[in-house]
Amino acid sequence: MPRKHRVVDHIVECLASIGVDHIFGVDGADIEDLYDAAHFRSEVTAVLAKHEFSAATMADGYSRSGAGLGVVAATSGAGALNLVAGLGESLASRVPVLALVGQTPTTMDGRGSFQDTSGNNGSLNAEAVFSAVSVSCERVLRPADIAAALSRAIAAARTGGPAVLLLPKDIQQAFVYADRSGPAAFEPRPIDQVFGFVLALNVARKLLSSGEGHTALIAIAQNAAGQFFDQPTIRRKAQSAVPGDGAAVGLVRVGDESPILDVECRTFGEYAGEMTLSFDPQRKWWQAGDFAGAAAVRWGGRA
Repeated sequence: MPRKHRVVDHIVECLASIGVDHIFGVDGADIEDLYDAAHFRSEVTAVLAKHEFSAATMADGYSRSGAGLGVVAATSGAGALNLVAGLGESLASRVPVLALVGQTPTTMDGRGSFQDTSGNNGSLNAEAVFSAVSVSCERVLRPADIAAALSRAIAAARTGGPAVLLLPKDIQQAFVYADRSGPAAFEPRPIDQVFGFVLALNVARKLLSSGEGHTALIAIAQNAAGQFFDQPTIRRKAQSAVPGDGAAVGLVRVGDESPILDVECRTFGEYAGEMTLSFDPQRKWWQAGDFAGAAAVRWGGRA
């Protein structure tokens, strides 16, 4: 049954549904409603940076690490413009990032309001600015458009690069009806070794195209299974890997031919129960501290 909630609540809920558990940014008057929505979602943590450029690089690094889609949020005016350099780097490296940028209310467009970036009546055009450093930039002008716009932005970011949604404050605060029984517009998609392999291919392509070498060997390995993925809080995440071992290897060379020698995908779920993960100390990889322990995946008693 459709239920009524704010546009910002819809955004945060949809991000949580695809495994996004961190939003990086700097708070401000025209993005504060998004932070309010994130506060009431226990599975989403809003990380406040001291500068929007830092927040953009945090989202970039989050995505590069394979943790999931990096999301950055910033307010209007100078806060929004501070994202440009960080998003430019993500575009150059083809790193998926979603930027949620607050704007002044649409009722003030072109009327000389503080930090108006609507592009109307001689004001700065934020859509033109961000289009230059993104694979997709869209300004949402109706609350009913948020579902489709967010879906398009996520899909665009996943092709490799930043996608930007410009969100006027009155649109953020408006109410929409969400029907969770309908088709899932936000199908979870793992961002793990497959994404890492595609990213490595893109890097190799750039290096070879620039003349820095003639051959590139790419190898991505993943080893994860057993009790670690029995934790419900881990297993439900979109970026959680399939229990088991995984590897991807590719040999890229400069030439006129592009043969595909072999493509093979296998999953052996029946062996996951034989694998356990031991880790000491009990510290998450992103937490500060000295690494004084060792991690090993054991299969049938062999590490």
